[in-house]
Amino acid sequence: VAGLMIASWQAFVSELVPRDILPNAVTLNSAQFNAARAFGPALGGLVLATLGVSWSFLINALSFAAVLTAVGLIRVPKLIAHDGPVQPIVREFASTVRYLVARRGILACVLVVIALAGLGSPVCQLPVVFADEVFGVGRVAFGALGAALGLGAVLAAPLVAGWGSHVPRSRLVFGALTLYGAAVAAFGLAPSYWFGLVALLVAGGAYLAIASTLNTTIQLLVDESMRGKVLAAYLMAMTVALPIGALAQGAAVDVVGPRLVVATAGVGLVAVAAWLRLGSRLLPHMDGDDVRPALVEPEPAPRVEPRPATG
Repeated sequence: VAGLMIASWQAFVSELVPRDILPNAVTLNSAQFNAARAFGPALGGLVLATLGVSWSFLINALSFAAVLTAVGLIRVPKLIAHDGPVQPIVREFASTVRYLVARRGILACVLVVIALAGLGSPVCQLPVVFADEVFGVGRVAFGALGAALGLGAVLAAPLVAGWGSHVPRSRLVFGALTLYGAAVAAFGLAPSYWFGLVALLVAGGAYLAIASTLNTTIQLLVDESMRGKVLAAYLMAMTVALPIGALAQGAAVDVVGPRLVVATAGVGLVAVAAWLRLGSRLLPHMDGDDVRPALVEPEPAPRVEPRPATG
């Protein structure tokens, strides 16, 4: 169900606000997701401790009523008329991949999110290992580590929405990805619990800047008729890279320990940022996309009707 909903949700944001404030809307959308990741478990733990498991599930289910009601009340005009025949799924997916590869700015976003999910996102599952095996702290301190990424994102939201909207997107992604990689590496090598907590706060803020900028870039560069399909492919790349990265890092932790694995992942992210900026030169296309002519079907030449002969 989430696979069907998430792409539609992301594509819908562009229909709810004017184009000039779309970056701020995307940032707000990312911020509320990270806020839920930070404060949801804390609230759920409070309900669990006071009312029990059954009430936790019931209250969680009832909380969806507000969202469903709000979405049901929204009325927006159709931007694209879907009158043509429905294409087979495989053919639609292949055309989406060709479209995505041909637009270098969108391709850069997909490569960044693959690196972010494969190398950086598994750190979200490892604080429990650090709390137990590295820092030796209890449940309360572990809870703070778990909330640090989301809290950092919430604190950074005003900065990203304000100052970040005046910075070229390529520069913002490069700086945020470099900062995120450095913060992940710092968490892996943290000499103390408090140092690691601050590193996760910084990582959370950088993650928000990356995620919101990537989403904004795709929303601004994609053609309206391809918006939903391209966002679905983008999210699929992220959700495929995440479990693969988590599996690889989890296996490596059992062999060499969590510190070296996380620090190496952070350094890898910094290297990816440098390659995208200097090696492939894909990131600058995020500011204004161009299309590779060889990968795009040429438009048919205009038909010229012959003039009638005159006597």
